[in-house]
Amino acid sequence: MRSLTFLFNALCVLSLVVTARSQSWTSQGCFNDSATNHALTTSSLLNQPHFSLDQCIAFCGSHLYSGIENGKDCYCGDTIQGGSVRISDGACNVICTGVSDVYCGGLNAIQIFLQNFPPPVVWTSIGCYTDSTSSRTIRTASYTSVNNMTVASCQSYCATGGYLYAGVEYARECYCDNTIHSPGVPASPSGCNMPCTGDPSITCGGSDRIQIFQRS
Repeated sequence: MRSLTFLFNALCVLSLVVTARSQSWTSQGCFNDSATNHALTTSSLLNQPHFSLDQCIAFCGSHLYSGIENGKDCYCGDTIQGGSVRISDGACNVICTGVSDVYCGGLNAIQIFLQNFPPPVVWTSIGCYTDSTSSRTIRTASYTSVNNMTVASCQSYCATGGYLYAGVEYARECYCDNTIHSPGVPASPSGCNMPCTGDPSITCGGSDRIQIFQRS
């Protein structure tokens, strides 16, 4: 009964940690590990005297998997090595050196987490639209880059702001919005004919013509 209570408490703590502090990572369970056959092998951060699950996850941010072991050792990788298999979660029973109420793997047992990468942002061209300085077709946010404007940089700028539409104009201007405002209407594609200042191989709208993309 005592062992069941211990296991239940361990799982509850791990679940709370992942949910409350590290929502972009999901626990994959406890895996066997050894010095000669590590489950995660790309990089590591070892023997940390004041360590937590959050620190390990932050260290492994560019990898698919993070794993914490023996309370103080962190490992990262993009695959779980073949010699490591899922074992009882009760084996991951060592308290983190930096957090007194959280378990950080165990002796020769690594608690592994999978990073839930957000889906890529996809932009679709909806065409060339009329525009004017007195009544912008999309207008909520904007910036100008005399030398480095590209469609991709404008889209990235608008995506960071959470906008639905991105538009490039006059080779150097970027606009963002969640609405296409009147009197802007679709225009001939030939009007969006100015090379981007940051990439002359692609066009960035035209004079009083804005090339609009919609995020999905």
